Amino acid sequence: MERVKCIWTDGDKSFTVGKIYDWPNPKDNDGCKRSIDKLNGCVWKFEIVSELYVECLEDCEPGIQFTKGKIYKVKEETKTRYNFESDDKGSNRNGWDKNKFKLSTKEAYDRQNTPAPKFKLNDLVIWAINENENYNAIIRGFNSENDRTCMVEIENWKGHNIFFTNYYHDENMNKITPTLTPNKMLYVNLNKLTLINNYKLEVMKTFPITRSQFQSIYDIACAGWKTKITIMVQEMLGTFGTSCELSYETVDSMFKAANTTQTEVLVKIFPGYSTDKSVNLTNMEAGDIFRKNGDSNDCLVTIRKGSEFKNKAFFLSNNYTWEMNKDAVGDLCLIPTRK
Repeated sequence: MERVKCIWTDGDKSFTVGKIYDWPNPKDNDGCKRSIDKLNGCVWKFEIVSELYVECLEDCEPGIQFTKGKIYKVKEETKTRYNFESDDKGSNRNGWDKNKFKLSTKEAYDRQNTPAPKFKLNDLVIWAINENENYNAIIRGFNSENDRTCMVEIENWKGHNIFFTNYYHDENMNKITPTLTPNKMLYVNLNKLTLINNYKLEVMKTFPITRSQFQSIYDIACAGWKTKITIMVQEMLGTFGTSCELSYETVDSMFKAANTTQTEVLVKIFPGYSTDKSVNLTNMEAGDIFRKNGDSNDCLVTIRKGSEFKNKAFFLSNNYTWEMNKDAVGDLCLIPTRK
């Protein structure tokens, strides 16, 4: 039996780009078998997978044989069993029933076995859940029991299980105190994070504000924001406090919700906030502008390595808004701006 990876669809949900399927009669995402004659010339494209990787679905003596969630390279297979290059102990003799595993990819296997990257507190990163879904996140702490995971804060993140833990440490494993909203926190694997170098400092800054400045914003705010500001003052200043610091995210949300008159007031209170989302390309390293590895969001432009445009087009990072314009002398320019 051969296996294939779906490398392109025209938007149809029957098969998923990047997912591995049996061949020549793959089961689609609804569990229905498709015959090869019905797949040829349709709305999907597949490529043969020469090496097989599977993810374990349940523990079997973790650390010795197989660990749930870990990906293994298959050496050979029978109708009912996989035998592996090595199990957790490094043996190549042990195998297990096929129903204890699900198909995975070489990319996931390589990511699992790549040394964890190094990050610091408050680094801004891209968290890639899969090829089609990623979020901006801020590193707020590290897991002392597992140096491959860290605590991150996600803005506008929904549809996934978010949980909170009291284990907080800095990059040197010194205990730190949680200060942020618990329901925005979760642990993620470091190998799924990419550092965003080019606007980290802008996003990480905080802004001082006094009680009287809160009042000025309150006076021109809509009803919904009046309620938010009242809660902020109660939580951050209490009865006797006179000033505090607001995060970039909070100030940014104020500017995004403001009309022209309200923006004029905010600019006076937060002069350090910049509404300019343009990118200064001269401040970026060459590798952060272009790489040949393809379809990567950790630089501006790469070579497209999938779909019908494979090796024929550029892939533009999803972290930016792109616009094609002619300048004053008539030259065509591609312009990225931060979202």
